[in-house]
Amino acid sequence: MQTIARTTALAMLSLFALPPQTSVAQEVKVAGFWKLVSFQTEDVATKEVRNVYGERPLGHMALIEDGRFYAYAFNAPAGPRPSLYDDIACSLADCDPWRYGTVYSGSYRIDGTKFVMRVDHAHTEGAVGAQPFDLTWTEGVSPHEEVRDFRMDAGETVTLRLETPPMMSPNGAGNTIIGRVVWERE
Repeated sequence: MQTIARTTALAMLSLFALPPQTSVAQEVKVAGFWKLVSFQTEDVATKEVRNVYGERPLGHMALIEDGRFYAYAFNAPAGPRPSLYDDIACSLADCDPWRYGTVYSGSYRIDGTKFVMRVDHAHTEGAVGAQPFDLTWTEGVSPHEEVRDFRMDAGETVTLRLETPPMMSPNGAGNTIIGRVVWERE
């Protein structure tokens, strides 16, 4: 009887030692390495969907458990999709003059069903002003946090879907868009 009581008491005490179930626990769930699947904008008025970096964009994102993120998104060449290692090697060697895209980093946190990010560094390749910047208001640095709806789906692969609220298009066209980015866990 004492063994059962002691085991129960230890189990109860261990509950107090567990970290609270907060957004930090959710961040651990999303932390990891992600491959870009799609990067789209939808015009709110016309419902026209545009694949910003083409049908098969190249990109990866690292969500670190400490709340930092690092990501890049580029258009893809025609033909076979390069491996992750070929893609990184080419990015570092600047061997792909056909590419345009964005490299960026910052901080993130999860707040319920919201993915909250702040970009503190960004670099755009390609035509100046022609490429949107990961669905944020300005190119370079976000002076405030950017809020995205997010959803994770688990099946054969785990996907992370991010969606902006309606916002003015950052390309200066004057239209309102919704941005959607889909990542797949590597």
